Amino acid sequence: MCAGPVKNLIEDVTGVTAKKKAIKKAIKQNAENIQTANDRNAEITDIGNQITDVTTQEEKTNQQAAASGFEAIEAIRQQAQTQIIVGSSGPSAAEIQARNASISAASSAAQTSQGIINKQGKKKKKGLKISPRDAYSDGSGSPGSTSASLKIGSQGSSPGTGTNLPV
Repeated sequence: MCAGPVKNLIEDVTGVTAKKKAIKKAIKQNAENIQTANDRNAEITDIGNQITDVTTQEEKTNQQAAASGFEAIEAIRQQAQTQIIVGSSGPSAAEIQARNASISAASSAAQTSQGIINKQGKKKKKGLKISPRDAYSDGSGSPGSTSASLKIGSQGSSPGTGTNLPV
């Protein structure tokens, strides 16, 4: 068809030129938005890395402080234990260690013995307990007849109630 100025005139009248300009402008704006988003993403990533670095350093510092505090407490405990066992002067560290081992063994043996004693105390005694005196006594202190009235513990009949219910 027509080329040059006539074509441009036709495109201007039909709106093709305006559409081309709008598309170019949108593409340019879109590219700027992508660049801005990338820049902000880089800034946020950098801030996140800085926070992670600070947090990691604080954790390392706290761990080191806790370890040195534990070492100081352990040294004080060892010193106090040595002073209790040894006094102002006394046995060597090897002797102290041997005493600690024997104390630990004795403690273990005592716990085992106590466990056995506790188990023995928990066993229930089976059967009824009837003393011969309660079973055969007629009140005079000497055995009367061979018939027995069963009494368990402090149970007995109460006078005037007419029952054998415990009082």
